[in-house]
Amino acid sequence: VLRQLNGIIAGTVRMHWLKFLLFNAIGAGLWVGTWSTLFYLLGRQAEKLDAAFRKLQFVLLGVAGLAVLVGIIVKAARRKRQPVES
Repeated sequence: VLRQLNGIIAGTVRMHWLKFLLFNAIGAGLWVGTWSTLFYLLGRQAEKLDAAFRKLQFVLLGVAGLAVLVGIIVKAARRKRQPVES
């Protein structure tokens, strides 16, 4: 998820576009290189790992979504308890 949001984060902190381009290209190369090498070395076991990861990603996404929902609820509850200043 962070890989997808890095452009938004870079823009928010006003990172120079050339610096962002350089680091983004390096990050993309490392990301693709790592996964490609891993799957190449694992060979046929990679298919089993990929299937397991695909099942697990939905569980992790659900847990992350639940954590965000709990955070929103807790924040809303704290706001309700704060006294109104006049």
